[in-house]
Amino acid sequence: MISFSKAFEKFYFNFYISTVRFDQRKLGMLGFFSRDKIENCQAKVEKQGLITQIHKANPSDPAGEWLLYFSKSSDIVRKAIKLHHSKDSNWIKKNRELGQLYGYPKCCINFFINLTERREFDYLKKTLANSHSTRFPSLTNRFALNPFIFHVPCSFNCKDTIRLTRNYIKLARKISPLITEQILKNLKAVVLITTDSALNISDYKLVKKTIIFKEQDLRKALLEEERIRQYIYKLTLNKKNFDLYFSTRVINRTKEDKWKKILTRFEKGGKYRVPLRNFKELKVIMFI
Repeated sequence: MISFSKAFEKFYFNFYISTVRFDQRKLGMLGFFSRDKIENCQAKVEKQGLITQIHKANPSDPAGEWLLYFSKSSDIVRKAIKLHHSKDSNWIKKNRELGQLYGYPKCCINFFINLTERREFDYLKKTLANSHSTRFPSLTNRFALNPFIFHVPCSFNCKDTIRLTRNYIKLARKISPLITEQILKNLKAVVLITTDSALNISDYKLVKKTIIFKEQDLRKALLEEERIRQYIYKLTLNKKNFDLYFSTRVINRTKEDKWKKILTRFEKGGKYRVPLRNFKELKVIMFI
């Protein structure tokens, strides 16, 4: 029986190629560290009628990543390689042109080229700061495994990103309706954010203003802080704050946990009250 991870890998490859095949965008790019694997991938892409070219991400690094560019146009492939790898390219102009080739919304391209951060998590924190809310459409959830967004949204309410994502979902459903629905279900989540990490929790239920987390299936906490999941019992939302409740299992189990400063405050039945408009150590947002 094929595992979900293998099924997802096959689904994602076919979906990603389809976004170029069916003119949702002009250019695609995949990366592999194995030369054999990227050549195998190249053969599959070319069978679907696309022009391809392999290029080393860093020619001076023998163990570095190989990149496969593909498009319906050989001119676009050559242009993309030149833009990506030319040391003389103007950074702003380069990323604006690449963003257009990859089909990103104009507002999101402009947002990205003004960012000074270089980590994706820091990008998303900027997106959140630009979103001015705590509840967002699930289709813009980039804290989860979301194969339907290839760019950094300018906000989690970005209408152009939502419109583009809906078009991609139509393609995805033709490839695998089952996997597509599983992904969409996971995008509806509560996300807990600290200064350097985020936790996406889709396994919950909302009862009036209380979010109650289920005890099973830690795998749905897709980012690195899976361990925090076992400590949370429920979260109650009010107009001005939320109360985050932790279970007794928090005691003496956080020696190397990034969440230690938060978790070790609690005793049996303890709660952490956070003002919605003045997050310092912990932010809670919802994708619904």
